[in-house]
Amino acid sequence: MTGAVAAIVGVALAAIDLDVHRLPRVVTWPCYPAVALLLTVCSAVTGDWPALLRALEAGAALWVLYYVLHRLARRRGLGRGDVTLAGVVGMLLGWFGWAQVAVATYLAFILAGASAALLLVLRRVSRSDRIAFGPAMIAAALVLLALQ
Repeated sequence: MTGAVAAIVGVALAAIDLDVHRLPRVVTWPCYPAVALLLTVCSAVTGDWPALLRALEAGAALWVLYYVLHRLARRRGLGRGDVTLAGVVGMLLGWFGWAQVAVATYLAFILAGASAALLLVLRRVSRSDRIAFGPAMIAAALVLLALQ
């Protein structure tokens, strides 16, 4: 059930980010309590309470990582919406394990780089154009969720 909700919201967020290069807070912020509630239910059903703690830790860790990257890039790279989304992705994947969080993080950057390179080769964008990172992050998370 968590994966289905993530897919529905993720596809909507990816479409918005591709269109306007924004991940609106009105959509991303409510994901935090929604995901926390869903994962709490999952932990209650399975009895795996350490997974819930790990999910919360992973969400915080990924949020901090993306925030640091956002600040280091002086706001020219990752946007605040990407930082917000990273925490949600970290929570979702953290419930399954730290390896899933790490693989999805690497995969997101690989997908974003590959899509940027393809768009440059096809001359759909120039080097100065902004490229949405949210869709790559969402795609990576959905791939990892599908493999669980």
